[in-house]
Amino acid sequence: MLKNLFTLLIFIFIMKNTYALEMNAEVAPGYDENPFRLSDSLNSGGGWFVDTKFNAMQEFNDFRLRGSVSNRAYEGSNDDADIFIGKVDGRYKKKYKIGGKKGYSYLKAGYTSYDKTYIRRSTGKIATFSGQNNENRYDYDSFDIEAKTSIYLTKQLRTGLKINYLNKEYYDTNIAGISNLDYGQIRLSNDWFYKLNDQNRFNLNLYYAYRDFDNRRKKTLSGANIASTNLEYDYYSASLGYKYKFSPQLSSGIKASYIGRRDNGTGYYDTDDFKFSAELDYEINTGLNLATTVSYQDYNYVNGTITDEDDQILPDKEGYTIKFHLEKDLNVVKSLPLAVFTGVRYDDYDSKDLNFIYDRVQVFAGLKLKFNTDFL
Repeated sequence: MLKNLFTLLIFIFIMKNTYALEMNAEVAPGYDENPFRLSDSLNSGGGWFVDTKFNAMQEFNDFRLRGSVSNRAYEGSNDDADIFIGKVDGRYKKKYKIGGKKGYSYLKAGYTSYDKTYIRRSTGKIATFSGQNNENRYDYDSFDIEAKTSIYLTKQLRTGLKINYLNKEYYDTNIAGISNLDYGQIRLSNDWFYKLNDQNRFNLNLYYAYRDFDNRRKKTLSGANIASTNLEYDYYSASLGYKYKFSPQLSSGIKASYIGRRDNGTGYYDTDDFKFSAELDYEINTGLNLATTVSYQDYNYVNGTITDEDDQILPDKEGYTIKFHLEKDLNVVKSLPLAVFTGVRYDDYDSKDLNFIYDRVQVFAGLKLKFNTDFL
């Protein structure tokens, strides 16, 4: 309740001051045939939901204040799949020139609140631990601060260096014997953007991150806690993207990435995560756009199959997601701050653990309201 109130207060402040104010509101009812991502043997059926989203942004010269709230509410017996996410951040950004080259730097601080009931994938029921309710296990508040400097080396080539510190605090279960998931993380990243011409664009992102858990143990290769130890992670990541514009109406993009995680112990938590995605955006006619995305993921543990849902350890998985999104922007054709949209999403994932093999279909349709100071 307190974190939802905090987010609401930020929105009140944003809306009270109408200088350079932008607001977007969205509502989309839909149907989800597998809200809890359960295997076929446990899935008891789908249900209707309503997605609501609200975003507000206000700019004061070089300073920007932004907030967003998103909520998915299911009907009836599926209401344990409800999810709430609230975010606020403030950013100060300054543009400048160094040696005749354009550049910019910014400093940003943000807060995120996440709330969702923990349903065990192995049982399909609300989680318990030692006979006590554990439904809030993965609710959290996070705070982060980020600084970035970016410079155009040429008119076509830009590079940036960014450092980010994240502190994530999970719900305190107060249950003896369950691990503490809280951690602090620092990440250093380097990104490159190259515009060959109006049709071809490339981007490369590299990062290293170090995560230090507040009170979590290392494990042996068999999964037993090692007393008087403190768990740490090192992350290594590289991603490469390419976008091509066939015409003013048609564009496409592909992206490939790898994230490697290594712990500071026996390697029990070591993982390799490969992802690939392709997208196609097509403007069918004025204001009517179709977006299609196909993504593939291969996530695996170096140590083999591991499952401990209470410790945020999930098994290997491999699968794909397909999305279709059709949107009509009425502001373009009728000067109304409104868009209508519909879409479908299909997920199909495999795993060595039968409880984590699932497929899922979601369909939805909705409205978007877009406001700025011109409409107020």
